[in-house]
Amino acid sequence: RDMGEVLQGKHPKLAADSGLGADLRRLPAPALASMFANTRSLCSMFDAHLPYETAEFAQALGLGRLDSLYFGTTASAQGGSDVMHIGLEGSADGLFKAITGKPADLEFAKMCSKNTVLFASGCLDVPAVIDAFDHFLGMLPAGARTEARREMGREFGRELRHLGTTPQEVDALLRAFGNQVSLAIGLEKGAFPKPELLVRLAVRDRAHIAPLLAKLEAMVTNEAGFEWKSRQVGDAEVRFCNVESDDMPFKISPCYVLTDKALVIGSDTAGLVRALRQADKADDSFAAQPDF
Repeated sequence: RDMGEVLQGKHPKLAADSGLGADLRRLPAPALASMFANTRSLCSMFDAHLPYETAEFAQALGLGRLDSLYFGTTASAQGGSDVMHIGLEGSADGLFKAITGKPADLEFAKMCSKNTVLFASGCLDVPAVIDAFDHFLGMLPAGARTEARREMGREFGRELRHLGTTPQEVDALLRAFGNQVSLAIGLEKGAFPKPELLVRLAVRDRAHIAPLLAKLEAMVTNEAGFEWKSRQVGDAEVRFCNVESDDMPFKISPCYVLTDKALVIGSDTAGLVRALRQADKADDSFAAQPDF
């Protein structure tokens, strides 16, 4: 009877206004094969049998009821496309969701060459995880909470003292970075294509990060004897050093540039300089390629 009423238009289709509909819209073309399991009703049957603290702990962990499972595959003019969605309820600020709780920012692709062969970008919000973990500890019984914080404080405190810093300084440094991490590897044309690695870390507070980079430069100079140099690209200052070794088939020049929005690290100075200039030519970047 229910199916008949759906066919007659008396009730909406499951795919019209549901998680299944949202999953289907993620595919660029109608699915060639798909599977959907609506697990919400099944899982809700266990709610009355769980301890009363379960919901509160689930919110703190970011792990709630399993809402649905979906997998679909299709093909379009751009190529094959697969979508897998695990509908897991729970607070976005919970421990297991906080680290990747924001969408990936793909702006970095505009800095990458069209010869990029590997690109990845995602959310990595370490401060949010720290806050979520502290909230979770606060829900434990008083004795367990005190013991856990004392043990962790002792262990981390000892290690950080060996590094010449404090938990407060490390916390401030972690919060100085943003929640986006991107990576790209390019193979520029040439007689011997050399892989060029670029890593972008979002920045919230440049003033906290600059001293750390200065310390790392001094450490590299003292340990390996490499000399750091500067190269100006527009308003940005690229810092780099040249590394040569008989064990490597080509020369590398580790480098970085720190701006108000990001710290970009590269394996080759020419590649980083090219990326900074590429940002003004988005039409010829990796982001403009038809298969991006």
